[in-house]
Amino acid sequence: MILSGLTLSRLNAPVYRSEHNMEGFLKRALTEIRRLLELLISQGGYDRYKSLKVRVFMYFWSLSKLILVLSYSCDLLAGLMIPSKETPLRTVQELRDAVVAGKYQFGAFTGTSHLGSMMETKSGIVKDLADHLRQHPENILRSFDDSLERLQSEKFAVMNMRLHFLYSAGKIGLDKFYISSDNFGYNVVCVAFGKGFPHMEAVNRIIIRIWECGIQMKILMEYTHGSNVNAQPSKSTEDRRALSMSHMKTGFWALFIGQILSILCFILEICAPNYKAFQANRIYSRKKSNI
Repeated sequence: MILSGLTLSRLNAPVYRSEHNMEGFLKRALTEIRRLLELLISQGGYDRYKSLKVRVFMYFWSLSKLILVLSYSCDLLAGLMIPSKETPLRTVQELRDAVVAGKYQFGAFTGTSHLGSMMETKSGIVKDLADHLRQHPENILRSFDDSLERLQSEKFAVMNMRLHFLYSAGKIGLDKFYISSDNFGYNVVCVAFGKGFPHMEAVNRIIIRIWECGIQMKILMEYTHGSNVNAQPSKSTEDRRALSMSHMKTGFWALFIGQILSILCFILEICAPNYKAFQANRIYSRKKSNI
């Protein structure tokens, strides 16, 4: 603003090397700065400047102002629009947070023991997932094919036995899915053999020994009484959060609307004086023809 005022003073009148003329130059500079402030506040036209070179400078000055505002707006938006990189959900805690935030849908199969146990849970992370199923009964599925279809087309997570999912989803490619590293409860999986398997008796004896030694019961007790779900993270005491577009929404709209108004005012500032001059010429030509 100060440099523009000094430039306008220099364009209006030459500066001579004398104290009197220097004082006059400073007064003109202050006057031009005051006029610039009035123009910025009222968005008025530049018709008060009679000199052609001053008017040309003012139009270039307005154009540079428009370019600067647009560049600052682009820089601001470029800083806010950080590309988000989605990471797969690996734990039940992450799944619960995504479901509660509305970013994911959670489903289960009807008639399974896991669904009944989940609905009976009174507190904790599992209860939040059970509440989600109560609010969205359409997420209680009846067939595995429905779950695969929704897994591929939506942000959908389904609870299923790990071995069954690996076998069934492997037919269309496991690279299309993620399997959480955490789990609900426990799954008792039996191993099936064909008839005539020569080592069946040895396998049966091993299974009996496992039960006798209490290994199987130890595993069941660990699954039943030991939590496999990550604990809820402690709340951060840090109040500062990363700047996002939602935080700057009001400022963005104010900047956007102000930018549109500034462009319209700039167009009017250019067109209005020309239109007035055109009207004046028409009136003058009519009067001259009448005479």
